Amino acid sequence: MNKIRKKEKYVAVFLLISLCLFLLPAREVEAASIFLEVLAEATNGLMTGASKLLGWTGLLFDYSVEFSVMKNSQKFYKEGIVKTGWSLCRDLANLFFIFILIFIGIATILQLQSYGYKKLLLGVILAALLINFSGLITRVVIDASNVVATEFICKMGGKDCSLEYVSKAMMKGFKMQTILAKDPVTNEWTVLGSGGVKPAENSVLWKIIQITFFGTGLMLVMIFVLFMGALLFMTRTLVLMFLIIFAPLAFIGTAIGSSYATKWWRTLFNQSFVAPLYLFLIYIVVNHVTDQTWNTKSSFVALVTDNEPAIDILWQFIMMAGLLIGAYIIAKQLGGASAAGAIKMAKWGKGK
Repeated sequence: MNKIRKKEKYVAVFLLISLCLFLLPAREVEAASIFLEVLAEATNGLMTGASKLLGWTGLLFDYSVEFSVMKNSQKFYKEGIVKTGWSLCRDLANLFFIFILIFIGIATILQLQSYGYKKLLLGVILAALLINFSGLITRVVIDASNVVATEFICKMGGKDCSLEYVSKAMMKGFKMQTILAKDPVTNEWTVLGSGGVKPAENSVLWKIIQITFFGTGLMLVMIFVLFMGALLFMTRTLVLMFLIIFAPLAFIGTAIGSSYATKWWRTLFNQSFVAPLYLFLIYIVVNHVTDQTWNTKSSFVALVTDNEPAIDILWQFIMMAGLLIGAYIIAKQLGGASAAGAIKMAKWGKGK
């Protein structure tokens, strides 16, 4: 609880400083030229460091998506340890079937009606027929979710659907990696994307400080979202691998009505469809920030080149940060809801 309160304090302090920086009129700070130069250097250095960290985090995110959703994911879901583990579990499941059939035979001879062996026999026969296809059935669910997720990736990254799609699209939309530059010879700042404007006045330097400070904050939010997203997809890959391995045992559990089988199915649908849900929400953000209206009216460069009030742009970027964080949280919740819905449909199909 104390850790949560500390985090809330840090966020509140950052937002308060950001608000002060954006609301403070530029003319109030025109007297301290040297101070502004030093402060601009410092904040731009922070933003440069955050930009590099964001690039590394984005690369980690891209590769985690590549190996969880794209074509390279097939090597994890069909080959190696997954194939070997599934074969062993299938053989073990066949042994269980023998014992179950022996039990049903004894119950039939002794006429033990309380065990419902007749109803159990039907489920066992059906599971015995499907157990050899348990890995295939599991991969069909996974592949269906991956196909949907790939569509959103292609919309963000182009028709080739190659690496460097999601994180690059986000960086391109926010235009944070190409905002400011400093000529090493003339020692003058240049606002990129504004026709080579070289600000010399303190009022423009103050806006540069505003840009770099809040830009660093937004980059930290993007780093958090992409890092948590990378963990989400890496965890998804590992969990789905184990689900495929233990699929034969889950089919036995389904036949005998085990609660562990229900958990297995719930986890399968949860982990499978959290990927397209997460990428869909990220696509909404990326589609917005790459829109031409956003690029011309609400980018960081607009703070220097336009007369739009800084507080309006600040508010829009706070909303974007909230959407990025919300994408991760909502995807996790909706993934669980989709799994619960699939379980209910399966029970309805079985007449329960």
